[in-house]
Amino acid sequence: MAIGGGEVESAGAEGGGGGDGTGSGPSLGRRFFVAVHVGAGFHAPANEKVYRRAMKRASLAATAVLHEGSGMSLDAVAVAIRVLEDDPITNAGRGPSLTESGRVECDASIMDGSTGSYGVVGAVQDQA
Repeated sequence: MAIGGGEVESAGAEGGGGGDGTGSGPSLGRRFFVAVHVGAGFHAPANEKVYRRAMKRASLAATAVLHEGSGMSLDAVAVAIRVLEDDPITNAGRGPSLTESGRVECDASIMDGSTGSYGVVGAVQDQA
């Protein structure tokens, strides 16, 4: 955990062969890596273990979606986000941290790796 920086947790898995990648059935033969973070900004060292547990739960939830074949990568992202939004230690889904000038700004992005489709917003102000 870095003071003043974002925390990252990851999980990965590899199946045993033959998966079709459609999201129906186990992820046999699919390799994947999941990484989540709890945002930029100051994270008190005293909260490190709590943040890491939240990230691990989110990573494992996303990994389960991929490993079990019950969804695709966007489904896994949505599950990880829900885990972080439901955890009171994070501000996911509740608003961003303030900028150095004391303004509320947030960024968000998502991308479908198989199609290249994406959505993004940056430096959105006054949404708190």
